Amino acid sequence: MRVFILFLMCCLTMPTFAQLDEAEWEAVHDKMMQCKYEFLQKELNFDANQMQKFWTVYKRYDKEILDCHLREAKTFYDLTGMSPRQFDKCGNDTLSDAVLLKLLDVHCATGRQLSEIEERYINEYKSIIPLQKILKLHALEKVFMRKMMTEGPCDKSSKANVCGSKDGGKEIDRNKKTK
Repeated sequence: MRVFILFLMCCLTMPTFAQLDEAEWEAVHDKMMQCKYEFLQKELNFDANQMQKFWTVYKRYDKEILDCHLREAKTFYDLTGMSPRQFDKCGNDTLSDAVLLKLLDVHCATGRQLSEIEERYINEYKSIIPLQKILKLHALEKVFMRKMMTEGPCDKSSKANVCGSKDGGKEIDRNKKTK
């Protein structure tokens, strides 16, 4: 389910990111990572030393996860000639069974790759932070992703303002129901 949510998030935000040039996209990603850094530091109650060690590993993890999703999205586009959003509008009845099977194979392979990445990094986290915080980290990532999906990667005033909230992304209401 987590893999599906990550894939859905990439599909939903990709059209927004596709409108950005590379420098703007990097600014958006950097801002999102800064928001995530502040959020995780606060929620996981890390001291400065723990956060520095954790964040060094987490940035590598995030890059691998992002690269995996981008490869999947590129393959999707290469096979269909459409973005996921265009595909959703057109439906899948215009594609052959062979292409649909390939899309499903790629999706499953991506899921396996994501699981392998996660398992590898959990083992690295074990030497840095307590097991309780590792488990809490995964729940907090979901909360942060929901925030990004509901507030969007950018607000209307700035392409590079990811958090979009008045508090700069430092607070997230975990009790807020999402539809």
